[in-house]
Amino acid sequence: MRKVAKIILFRDYSFLFAVKLAPQEPAKHRKMELLGGGVENGETSLEGLVRELTEEEQSSLVASKVAKLNLIPIEIEVEGDPHFIYHMPITGKDLQGVRIRSGENEGYRLIPRSTIMDTNRLDYKLFTPRTVKIFEKLRSLRSSRSTPCELGRPIH
Repeated sequence: MRKVAKIILFRDYSFLFAVKLAPQEPAKHRKMELLGGGVENGETSLEGLVRELTEEEQSSLVASKVAKLNLIPIEIEVEGDPHFIYHMPITGKDLQGVRIRSGENEGYRLIPRSTIMDTNRLDYKLFTPRTVKIFEKLRSLRSSRSTPCELGRPIH
């Protein structure tokens, strides 16, 4: 069992994804995924997320913002692993400052929220398999909760 912390960064109803660089893993290579990753022993999910963001994002702009906020994750299970999914708005100025560190990722893309939420419009081949499973799980939560789980919107 491996704990995973990911973040949905959104701006004007679009989500920010990293484009994975993994030539040795064709199912992931040049596919989009949420920023974040594995949580190490002794870390909280938020600490793990901040560490992963610092490793992935050259300017550490997102990591420093996340570290200052009291974000509460949505907890789901994907492939038997607990996932802690955070979400946070990002401004246009922040977005201009985001620089993905080369090596693990080759850049980022903004995808409209409406595309992500509409299973008929979403091309699953553009995303890593785990990212697809995360969104499927979040969609099922959204449809089964009495309080709506709105991605890219504050949860009350």
